[in-house]
Amino acid sequence: MLQRIQTVYMGLAALITIALVLLFPLYTNLETVVMAIDNPVVFFFFGFCSGGLLANIFNFKKRSLQIVLNRIIMFGFLITLGFAITDMIGSGDAKDVTFGLALLAPPIGVILIFLANKGINKDEKLIKSADRIR
Repeated sequence: MLQRIQTVYMGLAALITIALVLLFPLYTNLETVVMAIDNPVVFFFFGFCSGGLLANIFNFKKRSLQIVLNRIIMFGFLITLGFAITDMIGSGDAKDVTFGLALLAPPIGVILIFLANKGINKDEKLIKSADRIR
């Protein structure tokens, strides 16, 4: 069942997260460029979220568990965003700091996971209605 749309959403969220975090900076100060690898807490949470998504793709037989794990991963993305913004604020003057593209990974991930959960719920309703017919 790897051809379902929610699998595409979860895989896309994981790949976008990995690509943005490894290739682009979190933020830039006047003289420094800060990558996610420079902050171990932020990097851990990004890894947790993207690894959890990749592992959750293979839970297609346990749809209720998949929904719960997706909600946990969404919460992890929000925690990641909070740690990244806290690190950015603590780095210096607010007027000297510019956002990097890696800070787009958590909101994109949350949106794609939300869409995946809608697809999983749709599958769950379809299967329950088919069970009533039998």
